Amino acid sequence: MSGFTKRWAELTKQGWKSRRPTGLSDDHTYLRPGKTKKDLRGVDYFVGAEELMAYLDEIDLAAARNDTAACSSYHMVHVV
Repeated sequence: MSGFTKRWAELTKQGWKSRRPTGLSDDHTYLRPGKTKKDLRGVDYFVGAEELMAYLDEIDLAAARNDTAACSSYHMVHVV
């Protein structure tokens, strides 16, 4: 199972939807729960798997930074 397929399976469990390509596009559109293509691209919906995966990578990096900062703060408070 590819990385995208695994992530998409997780997202669909959270209520994400996909829409087939329209017009000349070959890319599906991926929508957050309750959002439409009238909302903000890159936040509420994503065109193509590559755009969605780039967004998810950013979210993962931000979460990792927050976890590291939280661990560092916890360690500093409890070392004293």
